[in-house]
Amino acid sequence: LRLNVIGEESEREISRREKLISQYAKENAKAFGLSPHLPVESVSFNPVQRTSPEGFVTFGFVAELLQHKEVPINPSLPKSPKFDFRGGSTIILDHECNVLYTLFKRVENERRLAEQREFQGIVRRTAAGPYLTEAGQKALTISAIHRGY
Repeated sequence: LRLNVIGEESEREISRREKLISQYAKENAKAFGLSPHLPVESVSFNPVQRTSPEGFVTFGFVAELLQHKEVPINPSLPKSPKFDFRGGSTIILDHECNVLYTLFKRVENERRLAEQREFQGIVRRTAAGPYLTEAGQKALTISAIHRGY
């Protein structure tokens, strides 16, 4: 993994790095709180500088990984609307890319999924409900919501 934290990086190098990080995360999915059954998307990888408790400046990186799956709001209804249930990890690395910390929300967490389903059901019963779109559909614009006025 070649990193250029000072100058500009080419699109090719960024794409290469994202693929390597996604592959590494997939191979170590359980350690990062990710599902081994879903694709892993590397959404960001940024250099950071932190100050240690002793006052020294240390350098490292923050990587964000995302997973998602389309699930029905009410799994007992065959034609239930669906939504995109997301999970992922934020990984804090030192200057040599050793993992220091991992923060995650599991996409396989059934309690989180039940809470999201409940929330989605409540939102769809409110005044905002008619303006929501199904997963995969084009989102409504302000113009469409206000009928072009």
